[in-house]
Amino acid sequence: MTKETKINVTIDGYRLSYPATGLGLVTAELLRGFQELGYAQSIAVFVEKSFHPGIFELENLDVQWIFIEFKNRSPDYLGRLAWGNAVAAKLKTFGSNYRHFIPYLYNYGNLRQNVVLVPDLVYKIIPESSARDPNQPWWNLRGKLPIRPMFRNWEEWLVSRADRLVVYSEFVKNHVHEELGVPLEKMSLIPLATPSWVEEQYDESHNQKVQADFNLPSGFILYVGGFALRKNIPMLLRVCGKVYEADPSFRCAFVGLTESLIQNDYAIKAAMNNAAVRAAIIALPSLSYQDLASLHRLAEFSVYPSRSEGFGLPILEAAAAKRLCLCGDNSSMREIQTYSDFRIDSEDEEAWVEQILYFWQKPEEAKNCGAKCQNICQRYSWKKSAEHLWSLLNS
Repeated sequence: MTKETKINVTIDGYRLSYPATGLGLVTAELLRGFQELGYAQSIAVFVEKSFHPGIFELENLDVQWIFIEFKNRSPDYLGRLAWGNAVAAKLKTFGSNYRHFIPYLYNYGNLRQNVVLVPDLVYKIIPESSARDPNQPWWNLRGKLPIRPMFRNWEEWLVSRADRLVVYSEFVKNHVHEELGVPLEKMSLIPLATPSWVEEQYDESHNQKVQADFNLPSGFILYVGGFALRKNIPMLLRVCGKVYEADPSFRCAFVGLTESLIQNDYAIKAAMNNAAVRAAIIALPSLSYQDLASLHRLAEFSVYPSRSEGFGLPILEAAAAKRLCLCGDNSSMREIQTYSDFRIDSEDEEAWVEQILYFWQKPEEAKNCGAKCQNICQRYSWKKSAEHLWSLLNS
């Protein structure tokens, strides 16, 4: 850091090294918001030495990147511990107590002074350990020992020490209050917004290229949003099989549904054993943001049957592309997808079959509903969220 540079705020950029994650995307979008507001020169961001800003198109940001010598650890909670210790040691060399923002559920260093993001506590609603194959041999102790829950409890305690927490939604705010005992007045609601990559206008030729490269049919619906247990993918696969049986023209593209994932997730593998399911789905690899934006515009509509979300970005992604997103009727999705007709009970498999088939066979109505959903995006802005966060970090 040069003497001429006046740093007001420091930010943990650990998640920027994981571009496929929502937390990495959120960190990048908030940094862009700070840049637009003219605050970037007053920010230092701690990142792994191997990180390159171009991965999120942040190479022209005015922030000061502080590269940390860091060797990642496995499992993930040991990695977070090692990273937190490395950044805390670096912060001590700064000579001033800056407000430090940690945009994921973790806390270290000056516990009380930090501002910490709690994206969700979904693992308390739907424990990932329940995804363990019940047929695994008795000597496989993965998920059976209480080590991970013990670390989680410790991490939650550290986070609850912070004077100020940031949450995405009222749902998370109330859940954190109930589970961690954090007073509501200690939490600031700073919502997310439409990712910049989906708002960028790509010409029709790129859409056509994506359609050709992945051999996509003229009509299909889209799932994008990950494959964690809460995402309810086995149910969605079964639903797609039933819709296909009712209308063999039906197809659903799943972004990130690789053969490796299928083989390593016993519930998804079981669903894929059905011939109608295999005929109905289009398995796609992980894609670039530009290709994802084209997919949203090529699809008839999107589906997102998650059992619980801290926010639910795929709803905004679809809306920004003027596409309907049928989503679960729970958690924060009730706040984001304000049109209740487009929310469906995540456990009601037959209701999902009925609604997907209805909109699939009425493409003009799906298109009109997508245009209506575009109004959702107008309530959110990265610039507004960054302004709110900046005020909090400088209070």
